[in-house]
Amino acid sequence: MALGPRWGLVWSGGLTHQRSRVRIGNAFAPQLQHRAHTSRLTTAAEMTIGLGAHLQLDGGLRLTSRPGQGTVFAEPRGALRYDRSIGGLGTVGLSVRGGLYRQFTTQFDLIRDGATAVVPTTRMWLPLTDPLTPPRTYHLAADLTWAPAPRWQIDMEGYRKWQPHLLAIDYPALRDAPAAPAAPTDPSRFIAPTHGFARGGGLEVAYEGTPLTGSLRYAYSRAERTFPGRFGGRQVLVPWTDPHRLALTAEVPLGAGLALEATGEGVWGRRWGYRRAYYAYLTPDDLGAAWDERQLDRPETHRLPPRYTLDAGVRISRSWAGVGVEGRIGVANVLGRRNVADWGLEPHPDGSVSRWPRSLPGRRATVSVRIRY
Repeated sequence: MALGPRWGLVWSGGLTHQRSRVRIGNAFAPQLQHRAHTSRLTTAAEMTIGLGAHLQLDGGLRLTSRPGQGTVFAEPRGALRYDRSIGGLGTVGLSVRGGLYRQFTTQFDLIRDGATAVVPTTRMWLPLTDPLTPPRTYHLAADLTWAPAPRWQIDMEGYRKWQPHLLAIDYPALRDAPAAPAAPTDPSRFIAPTHGFARGGGLEVAYEGTPLTGSLRYAYSRAERTFPGRFGGRQVLVPWTDPHRLALTAEVPLGAGLALEATGEGVWGRRWGYRRAYYAYLTPDDLGAAWDERQLDRPETHRLPPRYTLDAGVRISRSWAGVGVEGRIGVANVLGRRNVADWGLEPHPDGSVSRWPRSLPGRRATVSVRIRY
């Protein structure tokens, strides 16, 4: 609905119905089964207000209820956007956004028990029902875009998340569950509340010209949270972030649909050096004296070495009668570095435990073809 030249209102509503079935288990966790079906009613209103030629204010509210459970969850959000061309300084765009976000279908990654598992986690999605309360996060973000010249663009961004209520798998409770449950398992028995925060930012410089297209980007991120039943209830750095990441991309057109491509990346500050299964399942009783030596209750102290990669290749593009074909031939990890993915533990007959590094693949050839119609 247009309420005026600078005012607009959008209203929406919907009904979502979900069914889920989960069956999990491994050498540490017994066989657990769960089935559920849930419904959600949602309505949302979004308003856009123009505050001049260059300024726009967006605001909205989403309400979600689960029939039969009585609670209505509110998610207010807002954004302020500013765009303007400033004389010889080019074009500037600024955006500030914030709001409350909830998750009614939550993703969980169950850590595999095999120390040499190719895929370290098994992913499952669980529609939340009572007594599990949907996760709640307050999010504030800002980004600035500056185009000082037609071929150049500089982007800056930053964000902060307050996470007073999250959900995570409680591995000690999962390990202690009955070996053969007589009835379907209530998810609240192995999923517990946690809390934490996340913050980060980045800077990217991009150039798009006839002889060269490329970008250089640096990103910083830090996130901490508690893990149910682990690490004494204290907040620790999460294992899935790359604290410092520097990425470089370049493309040089050669004409006739040919182009040279290169991508380089460096990552520093990774923690949780051992396999995730060790932190999730092992206890002092499992390792004995080696527990104090390896300090698996302090994952933030297990710093992995930096990871460096460089990929290069040739791309060719052709189009015939509306059908586009794009092929790539390249070399991944041109430098042939033996980047460390994580560490494994090797027990010995005398009761000691040694550490061995597990490396990512070395130099390898890659070929790909994409057809678009």
